[in-house]
Amino acid sequence: MIQKPKVTVVGSFNTDLVVRTPRMPVKGETILGGPYLTGPGGKGANQAVAAARLGAQVAMVARLGKDDFGDRAEENLRREGIQTDTVLRTEKTHTGVAVILVDEAGDNMIVVAPGANEALSPADVDAAREAIAQADILLLDLEVPMESVEHAAALAQELNIQVILNPAPGQPLSAELLRRIDVLTPNETEAQIITGLPVSNLEEAHTAGSYLLAQGVGAVVITLGALGALSITPQGAQHIPGWQVQVVDTTGAGDAFNGALAVALAEECPLPQAVTFANAAAALQVTRMGTAPAMPLRTEVETLLQARPVHHALEVMQDEKLIFYSDGKWLHPLLDLEHFLAERSAACMPYDPGSLTLRDKIIGRAAALLIVRLGLRRVHAGILSELGAEVLQHYEVNFDYEHLVPRIACQTEVLLDGEFDPDKAHALILERARR
Repeated sequence: MIQKPKVTVVGSFNTDLVVRTPRMPVKGETILGGPYLTGPGGKGANQAVAAARLGAQVAMVARLGKDDFGDRAEENLRREGIQTDTVLRTEKTHTGVAVILVDEAGDNMIVVAPGANEALSPADVDAAREAIAQADILLLDLEVPMESVEHAAALAQELNIQVILNPAPGQPLSAELLRRIDVLTPNETEAQIITGLPVSNLEEAHTAGSYLLAQGVGAVVITLGALGALSITPQGAQHIPGWQVQVVDTTGAGDAFNGALAVALAEECPLPQAVTFANAAAALQVTRMGTAPAMPLRTEVETLLQARPVHHALEVMQDEKLIFYSDGKWLHPLLDLEHFLAERSAACMPYDPGSLTLRDKIIGRAAALLIVRLGLRRVHAGILSELGAEVLQHYEVNFDYEHLVPRIACQTEVLLDGEFDPDKAHALILERARR
């Protein structure tokens, strides 16, 4: 019998009180919502459930209140096959509660009353020493006291156990804690809080990740929502794309990602492969309402992995060699493309700024121009806009249709005060091209 990977989670449990709402209320406003549901949640418990459903043997280190929510919580953890010997109860306060609003776009607003989560102590971590020592991966979050997180990381280092820290909710981290983290998994906002550096595009994310490596973190994986994740290691940075799905509720996506990442790394997968697995789990999770109950099963993730992830990017191949790659989320890849085009200004087709009218056409057309200017007759590409596909058709360039999805808009975002400004985008392109 193949031994299951072992994951120990030191983290929070909250009872989620979820209300669907057509939109988020403004200050002082009451609106009618619904439906309403109650279920298990909290970052620690969500990650534990995700890991268990994906095939790991999971132990949970947490604090619950001696109340009805605590009884339900412990019962739910056991039902998911999670070891609860190190789940402790307290009479001093209530089980953690999270009040969650989810709008029609799947976005959410959350208020957490931590309750018993704040009572999880370093002594509780010491009491769970055996569960941590037996783990392949220790998974941490920041919904429990920082002193307990730091103590758990120190204990894991002493026991030579690999540590993943999901630094949510975002807050500054001590240099000592950073040195004890093998894999840090912030989103863009959390990365900015931790480093004090701007993180609004891939170049800045790479810079922030490199800064964290210099502080002693083993590897950094910055999650990018639907666009996947950016992995930064001492060997370099790699954008690992995600899947485009119909979003129902984004609550818990990061927890699905981290639980899955822990399982894959416990199975000794290389980091890029582990991140791909985690991206797939997160993509499935957001297609359903709720947090822990919405975590996918291993068979579901493996099925999705058979489908090629949506590459919000351009890959230009020449004789099976990758000669140009550009991510498609932010403006800077377009600037890179235009800069590349400017360096090859002897090509046959002039740049037409009048094409910058719709943001979902920008990367597609720039990519097409690049391909034409390189003189390629057959390409393997990522997502292009319809206009980009039309340019290639006009110049009789053959597509690799297995990888080209011309009718899906690029996820390029040139947002200036909340609105796309083609004139400023064009000015930025020209400025970059002149360098």
